[in-house]
Amino acid sequence: MSKNLCKLFYAVSCAFCLMIASAEASVIIPQEIPQQKLATPRTVKSAEMFSLESATRCNVKLDEQNLITTVPFKSSAFRLESELSSDSLPRYMVTGYTFDKVTAERAVYNLVKNIDIKVAVSKGEYPTVSAKDLKGDLTSVINKITSDAGLFYTYDADKKYLKILRNNSWRLYVPASRSIMMTALDALRGIGIHDIVPSWDNYSIAFTGSVEVEKKVKKLINFFNSEDTIVAFDVVLYRITDGKDPIDWQNLVAHFGTDSMNSNVKGIVGRLVVSSLEEINNPTFISFVNRYADISIVSEGVVMIPNGWSSRFDVGRCGNVYEPESNLSLLIKASLRQDGKIQASLALDTSRGEITNFQSFTTEVGDTVLVFGVPGSILSPILADSEVAVFMTPRLIRVIKASYSW
Repeated sequence: MSKNLCKLFYAVSCAFCLMIASAEASVIIPQEIPQQKLATPRTVKSAEMFSLESATRCNVKLDEQNLITTVPFKSSAFRLESELSSDSLPRYMVTGYTFDKVTAERAVYNLVKNIDIKVAVSKGEYPTVSAKDLKGDLTSVINKITSDAGLFYTYDADKKYLKILRNNSWRLYVPASRSIMMTALDALRGIGIHDIVPSWDNYSIAFTGSVEVEKKVKKLINFFNSEDTIVAFDVVLYRITDGKDPIDWQNLVAHFGTDSMNSNVKGIVGRLVVSSLEEINNPTFISFVNRYADISIVSEGVVMIPNGWSSRFDVGRCGNVYEPESNLSLLIKASLRQDGKIQASLALDTSRGEITNFQSFTTEVGDTVLVFGVPGSILSPILADSEVAVFMTPRLIRVIKASYSW
């Protein structure tokens, strides 16, 4: 076979192979990629809001709820543990250490600078401390300094590295009860703790916090040792899309009657009315609104409040996280009075700040608490023709200490 014929045969074979390959996958042609700034990596919002608690929290059936329920629990199951790992400090004795009005990290640094231990701190101001003639082993002296300053520390023995921290890593263990677990979650969020990670397999909650947070969580544990009441609100958040004109809410009185309204509270934005569930309930409220506008459920769930505490209900946990209302939170404080009535307050806020609040209202178990007249434009421009309405029904959960072991 001649050289030219061989070359022709080789070229035809290669072309045939490429045809087969192109049938299986498209050919990528290298090309120059224009320079562009890469976006900061971030978890998809729906993954950020993923939570196993939604199966219990977000299933509200108002017509099937018991207004008063009892939950037994074992109080010894409550415990707060530090998850901050640290090696043991070197075994040195401090014979007498005195300092006056120096920052806490400087006091620690001056103590260990001659024993080859590096000290690291995060940026920011630290409290000033003083002490006279501190004695004992190195560990007890550093514990004394950091404790007085409301700080924590961790030590790496291999690197001889002492790190001073403002916050600790904590884990709160609670009894194996979904109601008590949710109450603890809501109360922690209510006191401003946001980086909460619940573990439903062992009924524990991981979070970070300062000494002040530690004190508040210990108060929550003490609550279950001394109190026996949780106030729960079943919550439904509605989006009302106006028709030609905004709803004339005065028609609410005309429709249900003056006697149906027990109280009327004006907020910074919107109104709050309290009614009996027999007068205004979810079906009758929806029926009323449908006369004038479209109404749809955005979120529904339950918020649990230890008696006398505040708890937070995040709308996005029980709804479509991509809706504008998902950024909304309800902060509710509730106390059961001796006469059996519930004294409460309600605030609506977002990450940008508070929208409105209703500082004080009184309700009873089984009542309807209705908030309306909150313009959707506060949350997003795309809700310019909409209003936000909140429908809440209070009930009680009695917690009792079990007299048996389980």
